[in-house]
Amino acid sequence: MIWFPQKRAVLAFVINTVGAFDEFTARMFGDFSQAVLGVSAPRLVAPEPPLRVGDPRRFVGAFARNGMRYEISQGADRLRYKQINLWRGALDATLGEAVQGELISLGGDRFLVKTRALRTPFRSLFSRDDGQGRAANLVVPMFAARRVDG
Repeated sequence: MIWFPQKRAVLAFVINTVGAFDEFTARMFGDFSQAVLGVSAPRLVAPEPPLRVGDPRRFVGAFARNGMRYEISQGADRLRYKQINLWRGALDATLGEAVQGELISLGGDRFLVKTRALRTPFRSLFSRDDGQGRAANLVVPMFAARRVDG
């Protein structure tokens, strides 16, 4: 739910299909809100030139929240992103891969998630330290997940 006091309006929705969440949200806060309210979310773009990730090991690992697992891995020149829909399965069960892409640094612990499956990239944020120099949490795009890879 987003309140637009200057428009005297509220944009709210409920979605019950996890796999459609990212694309539906992008459209609601993009084309739809522009047509109805005359406002839309800012367009997310990768910085030019690309920002270097200081210590990629901080972000590599597995994170989970209710029904979803996120795996961050290090490629030759980038961080890879994988989102797996667990939906009522165990943490290590793979019921269907929803999104796969790359993380583009926005500086610090902030990233842009760029995928082939979704036309609109979204933000992610890593937070806290797990005591081993790694991020303890991942927020994608607005839901927090905790590190689950010991």
